[in-house]
Amino acid sequence: MVANLLLRFALVLALPLIVAVSLSCTHTPEPAGSRPVGMPDPAGYRAHLMRNPHLEGSDGELFSWHARSGIGAFFQAYEAYGDPAWLHELGIYLDWLVDEMETEPDGYKGWVGERMGGDGELRGPHVVGDANLIEPMLQFAEVVLAGEDELSERFGEQARGYIELAEHVIEKWDQRGSWEVDGEFAVYTQQDQWVRADEPDVFVTVPELKRTENMNKSGKMGVVFLRLYRLTGEERWRERARKIFSQYKRIMRYFEDEDRYIFNFWEPFGPWDLDAETGHPLGWIAVHPFRSGYQAGEVGMMVEAYHTGIVFTEQDMQRLVRTNLYMWNGDLEDPEFLAADGRSDAGTLWSALADFDPELRLLQHTVVMRGDDSIRNRIARSHFENVVAGRPIGFDRRKVPSGDVPIIPDIPLYESRELNFAAAIPGSFNPADDETVDLATQVRGRGTLRITLYSGEERVAVLLEKDVDGAGDYDGRAGFKTLRWDGTVDGVAVPSGEYVVRWRLNDSLRERRLRIGAL
Repeated sequence: MVANLLLRFALVLALPLIVAVSLSCTHTPEPAGSRPVGMPDPAGYRAHLMRNPHLEGSDGELFSWHARSGIGAFFQAYEAYGDPAWLHELGIYLDWLVDEMETEPDGYKGWVGERMGGDGELRGPHVVGDANLIEPMLQFAEVVLAGEDELSERFGEQARGYIELAEHVIEKWDQRGSWEVDGEFAVYTQQDQWVRADEPDVFVTVPELKRTENMNKSGKMGVVFLRLYRLTGEERWRERARKIFSQYKRIMRYFEDEDRYIFNFWEPFGPWDLDAETGHPLGWIAVHPFRSGYQAGEVGMMVEAYHTGIVFTEQDMQRLVRTNLYMWNGDLEDPEFLAADGRSDAGTLWSALADFDPELRLLQHTVVMRGDDSIRNRIARSHFENVVAGRPIGFDRRKVPSGDVPIIPDIPLYESRELNFAAAIPGSFNPADDETVDLATQVRGRGTLRITLYSGEERVAVLLEKDVDGAGDYDGRAGFKTLRWDGTVDGVAVPSGEYVVRWRLNDSLRERRLRIGAL
C-alpha cells in the first residue's frame, strides 16, 4: 500500500513532464494549409458515424441515443487540432438529424418513435430524445458564435437556427405539461400524450403513463438550459437550469464521516409517482446497480452547472471527487471502480472531475491512453494531450458569463447514510380542500424513525414515531415508510404557512420544505 501511494504521489509530480513529452510528439510544425500529423479525416469520421447499423433500425428515443453516440468526438477533435473541417462535418451531421424530425399533430417537431418500454402501439418523441440531439446543436452554436469572425460568418446562420429549434422543442414540452415545478425545484416528466401507430394524426391522453423522468434525463435538459443561457443571456433559461440542478442538489445523500455524496438514479417528485393506496413510489430508488455511465454523465452535467455558476459550490465538487476516489481501487496501472454506494462493480471514472483533482487527472490519463486505436480513441488521446493536460487543476469556474455572480441556493444537507430517500409529496397542499400530503421515506437502517414538523426552528409536532428495520433492505423497492397526513395534529388543523418536515433515524437527518394552506 505504501509503495502504491508513493507511486501515485510521484506520478502526480511527474504529470507535467508526461504531458510535455506527449505535446512534443503531437505538435510537429506543419506547412501552411496542411492537416496536423496524425489527425483523422473529418469526413471519414462522419461517414463512420453514419454507418452505425443501429441508426437504420431504430427510431424515437432509441434513435437519439445511437445518433448522439460519437458526436462529442467532433468537439474534441476541433479543440485538439484546431481545424474547422471538424465543425463543417459536424454541421452536416447535425442538419441530417434535423431532417430526421417529424411534425406531430400539434405542429411541433420531434424525433418520433415507439414509446420506450411499450408494446409498439403508442408513438411519439421523448424529452430525453430531444435533449440528446438538441444539446450538441447548442454546443455547436457556442463554439461558432464565441469563436473567430470567420467561424461566425461561415456557420453563424446554422448556429442561430439550432437555437430557434431548441426554443421550439422546449415550448412543445411546456405545452404538453412535461415541465413540472415545485417551488424552487423542477423536473421533466414522461408525457401522457401519444399517437397510436394506426392513427398518427390524433393525440390520445394516457394519464397513467405520466411519471417523473430519471434524473439523468431532466439533467440533460438542464444542460440545454445552461447552453441557452450562455448563448442568449436570457434569465428564463438560467432559472430553469437552477431549478433542475437544485433538485439534483437536494436529493444528495451525504455521508458525513467520509464527507462525500451519493445520489439515486430516480426519485419521486409528484403525486403521479406514488401508489394511490400505499403512498409508496412506483419506481425503484437506488444507485444504478449495473450501468456506470449514468452517474458519470450526470456528474458531467453538474460540473457544467458549476462552471456556469449555478447551484453547486467548490465544496460540492470536492465531495463528488471524494466519492469517485472512494469508488476507485487505488491502482493506477489497472484501475477498477465500485458503484458510488459500494454495493456493485458498476463504477467508472467520473472524468468531468479531472480538472479538480490531480489523482483523477492521472486516472483520466491512464484510461484514455490504454484505449484501442479506434478513431474515437485516437481523438480522445489527442484531446487529452493537447487540451486537457494543459488545463490547470483547480476550481476556477470556466463558463460564468461576464458580470454574472454565481447563484447558490440554500439547500442544507445533513448526514443521511440511513435515510436513502425522504420527501413531502406534493410540496404544498391545502387541507381545507381535503388535500393530503405523503411524507414518504426509504430507510437503510434500524432504529426509531421520527417525522417532525417545524416552523423555522420551533418544533410544531412529532407526526410519526415508529420503530423500523431496513438495515438489510438494499433493494430499490424496499424499506419504504409513508405517512399520509391531513394537516391536523390531535384533530386540530395546523395553521397555514411555510414549514419544514424533518426525518430522523439515529444520526441521519433529511428535511423538506412544506407549504400548508392556499397558495
